[in-house]
Amino acid sequence: MLKEKYFLSLDLGTQGTKAALVNLSGDVLYSAFSENRYTEKDDGEISIPAEELTKGVLLATQTLLRESKADASCIAGIAVVAMMAGIVGIDEDWNPVIPYDPGLDKRCESSIRKMQAMGEERIIRLSGCPIIVAQGAKIYWWKENHPEIFAKIRKMIPASTYVSGRMAGLKAEEAYIDYTHIHLTNMADTKKGCWSDELLELFGIPEGIMPKIVAPFDVAGHVSGEWAAQSGLKEGTPIMAGCGDTAASCLGAGLVKSNMVLDVAGTASVITACVDEYHPDTEKKILLYPRSVIPKLFTPFGFVLGGQDMSWYHDQVNYDGGLPFDALSKETAGVENDSLFFIPFFAGRICPSDACFSGHWIGLKFYHGRAHMFKSIMESIGYEYRFYLKRIKEMFPGLEVKEVFTSAGGARSEEFIRIKADVLGLPFVQLLQKDTSHKAAAVIAGYGTWIFKDMAEAASEMNARSRGKTFVPDSVQAERYGRQYRKYQEIVARLGEMHKENIC
Repeated sequence: MLKEKYFLSLDLGTQGTKAALVNLSGDVLYSAFSENRYTEKDDGEISIPAEELTKGVLLATQTLLRESKADASCIAGIAVVAMMAGIVGIDEDWNPVIPYDPGLDKRCESSIRKMQAMGEERIIRLSGCPIIVAQGAKIYWWKENHPEIFAKIRKMIPASTYVSGRMAGLKAEEAYIDYTHIHLTNMADTKKGCWSDELLELFGIPEGIMPKIVAPFDVAGHVSGEWAAQSGLKEGTPIMAGCGDTAASCLGAGLVKSNMVLDVAGTASVITACVDEYHPDTEKKILLYPRSVIPKLFTPFGFVLGGQDMSWYHDQVNYDGGLPFDALSKETAGVENDSLFFIPFFAGRICPSDACFSGHWIGLKFYHGRAHMFKSIMESIGYEYRFYLKRIKEMFPGLEVKEVFTSAGGARSEEFIRIKADVLGLPFVQLLQKDTSHKAAAVIAGYGTWIFKDMAEAASEMNARSRGKTFVPDSVQAERYGRQYRKYQEIVARLGEMHKENIC
């Protein structure tokens, strides 16, 4: 039986909940998983009952404690990290009034256009975020389209808050949102870390429906007697407020000081820099500008659903299951795509926001096979990264980008890393750790319970042994990809016009 002190990390993702016991060094000792099952309806609704999120957390926790034979009294603290774009409305007793409305649900696209027309530049200046399919547009959509339901909602909260509140037995008056989420609401003054009276009034949202804003490492509650009896956890174990999954990926990968750049190669492919000033992208509206878990730091980023596109190809096009991801990636090493381009906007373009887009292959010929097609998906992610990083450099001309760290699932593919290094013309450093979200949860729980005195130091120490190979760009390929990138940008621009005219 485990006797050392450790933390419980609960990572709520699109696919399901991963529970893990993490020691003080950031090592995952045991883990368990519970799957999420979403419902899709003809009207575009994609949702999951909020109670199912709770059941998933409970099942993963029960399985973890049973199989690890861990002593629950050794768990010093709990932190939840979760998917960020979705929202759930609760009543006074923390019962869900609506299902969990995730980022996958695009019904709020009509609300995005209305909100943009209210003055998007000012909205971005205050909130730090363009209006995208996320919490702000969803809250506004529920208010405008279902006022009778909206009137029953006491608080609007993200997934991490909902499950934490269930574990702690909270009431609506205790509801909170941590500051790594608030940019997505488009209703906060992100620089100041408070709700904006101006934006709430603009959208007609009563301030009372918005939860209090807290730090990720604040203690939000303690495991209730009821949850302890069901889960096997010890009653009274402190639960931190937690944070969003992108913020956790950054912290867990060691993005804790200015001038660092990170590629989070997950379901959402994110490239982000760490800066110590607030300067949102009001002009081109490309970048999101959230707060880091580390106080006084920000992590502007752009993202595309690259990992999700790759999963789609693996599951739907590579339908015979003949090649796993690793084999698909390796197969691409011997091909070049001078005439083939993939457009990765299956769910619309996110950065900048343009819901009209869909996915495409441009330039397919009879000689193109599986390797060409899969490689074109990886290349499209590289092209999007180059576009986002160019904007980051424009906004921060003093930023010295000497290398890009790469983490998450895509960091295991050397072929994928080489493509991104060549497209961006920058060295990419492979991070070998797999569990960045769990490391972040451990850092947050450790700091919130006074075990760690410095979050940045704790995260850096956890990553001290994780630096792997450095992939230096090939000069010939970098030059070729420069030409390809310019073609890609022209294709995207023309397709954008065609989509707006409903031609494709």
